[in-house]
Amino acid sequence: MVNRFGLKPDGRAHNTVLSPASYGDYGCWYSLTSPVVRYLYQDMGCLPEIAPNNETHLLRTSTQVQAISYGALKLGYRSLPDSVELLKLQTAPTGVLIDGKPLKSSPGLQGADSFLYNPRNRVLLIRHRDPRVTILFTPKVPVVAKPNH
Repeated sequence: MVNRFGLKPDGRAHNTVLSPASYGDYGCWYSLTSPVVRYLYQDMGCLPEIAPNNETHLLRTSTQVQAISYGALKLGYRSLPDSVELLKLQTAPTGVLIDGKPLKSSPGLQGADSFLYNPRNRVLLIRHRDPRVTILFTPKVPVVAKPNH
């Protein structure tokens, strides 16, 4: 049982993914009660530059993530309403959707439903009211070598 602040009854902090397998309490190695794993996870949320460059990761959330699905063309997740997430992306997003509706980029993340993307470090910040978020990516086109004639 985890309370609404993401803490176990004995005060231990856990990640915010709502899944018994993720907590490590059911034989899973991935337990954020391990100080090393927990601190690394928290550090990536504070310093997204240390997160892997060629992978997409949800690093931090202001609420809880209830479900997440990573794909080559999109990343989708469901959080609690009125949330802010920090993600490190493998490639630049082509669009951010909240409940299927496109969001507009906001330089200061000023709108209630807005996002901010930094192409230098590939970090995406999303602020949204509806819990259903989808991030779209451009498909990678394979490079085909042309024969020399």
